[in-house]
Amino acid sequence: MNIKEADKISPYQLLLLLITMIISTADIFLPKFVAEEAMRDSWLSVIIGTIFSIIVANIFISLGKRFPNKTLGEFSCDILGKPLGKLVGIFYIYFYLFISWAVLRELLELYVMSFNNEAPKLFYGIVAVMICMYAVSKGVKSISVVNAILLPMGMVTLIIIAIFNIPLTNINNFLPFLYEGLPPIFKGALLIQAWLLETVVILVYLPFLKDKKKIRGVTILSIILLGLTLLVGILTISVFGEITEKMVFPALYYVRVASFGDFLERLDILFAGVWISGILIKVMIFYHIALVEISNVFSLKSYKAMIIPVGILIAIMSLTTNRLSDILSFLHFIWPFFSLTASFLIPSVLLIVSVIRKKRENA
Repeated sequence: MNIKEADKISPYQLLLLLITMIISTADIFLPKFVAEEAMRDSWLSVIIGTIFSIIVANIFISLGKRFPNKTLGEFSCDILGKPLGKLVGIFYIYFYLFISWAVLRELLELYVMSFNNEAPKLFYGIVAVMICMYAVSKGVKSISVVNAILLPMGMVTLIIIAIFNIPLTNINNFLPFLYEGLPPIFKGALLIQAWLLETVVILVYLPFLKDKKKIRGVTILSIILLGLTLLVGILTISVFGEITEKMVFPALYYVRVASFGDFLERLDILFAGVWISGILIKVMIFYHIALVEISNVFSLKSYKAMIIPVGILIAIMSLTTNRLSDILSFLHFIWPFFSLTASFLIPSVLLIVSVIRKKRENA
């Protein structure tokens, strides 16, 4: 695909996009899920999940570097031929759209359940989608510029909250070490990688990158930084102990208990603004990626004609999705395997076939 130089983003901007894209939602439900599996050894799950994600990331990075100027929907046709390649492209369109409406639903649930029980989901859902429509129409460059301003604010806020909660931290909640053996730790690691491997979006954003040689370093660095940030998220277990697995939004309660004396309390209101902004940016990213792939797979001149219909689809799906309990069950037990299929299984097959075809051509 042909991309104007003015529309391309720097490696630094891509790094920040990857971090926001994952951490904005990983801190919502992930501490609860990992606590349900590994509890005291959740920190080990984060480390193992991060290492595994780095290994898998090298697979789809190697695949992307073979086709630096094409998106996944384009080069899958080059590798498998048009019929199979387009099927792969359609699968990823669904993958990106699913994340878009699932994340939007998470945002609505977070806001309604935790901040305003009487808020009309329909109204806020429509407003959120309209904001995303406008951002997507401006392209990934504009989204990355806004994100470069908001993410540092969010990270500073997270660090401040972690510091304020140090007096409430009880390291004994992480003991005894390996209390239930290795299986729960690996189950927790599987959940960790389900979020970290969303970095597979680089297979669409690689053509938008100015310096493509830095793609491996940017992706691996983002996963390492995200792993460290998730370790901070696991601190909720050190504060709440076994209660963590029973909480719907443990990270929110972690923020609420943070205080500095009697004059600086209820930091969740401050954090909510940063949190909601991050979640909206994630919706924008996957919304934009889905549109890019729709235009490539179906040979459209521009994705802009699809902004409104796809936005309406995202709004409808997010507002008609099943109950929160069903969403939680899906994210906990099914999403990790869905994520592995998109980030490991299909890219591995594409890479192997690509290598074999290359060798035959050179034979």
